[in-house]
Amino acid sequence: MKILSNDTNVVEADNPTYFEFAKVLIANMKKTDESIINIYVGTDKGLFYTDPKLDSPEGFDHRARDWYIQAINHPGEIIITDPYIDAGTGNLVISIVSSISRGKDIIGVAGMDIDLATY
Repeated sequence: MKILSNDTNVVEADNPTYFEFAKVLIANMKKTDESIINIYVGTDKGLFYTDPKLDSPEGFDHRARDWYIQAINHPGEIIITDPYIDAGTGNLVISIVSSISRGKDIIGVAGMDIDLATY
């Protein structure tokens, strides 16, 4: 998570030019472990990107999710959530998340969902 949340292209996720490079990093990370359901980046401005692309339920706002709030409230730490039902897949998962910072400002969260059925 630290690699992802500190990557310049992720930090600049609201800039489409930079974020195209971040998408490659995210896709490569996703391929490393079959238990990873998805890897995502959500910014305070509303951008939410997942690999693979998931159709979020109507009204979904990543900024209101527990994993986002926990990461924002613990800047620089890696947070492992309690198990919960994933909004996109309906599976029991945990999230591993970390805040994204630009200087002293927290600007979003990077994370991944791990499917507990694989363990």
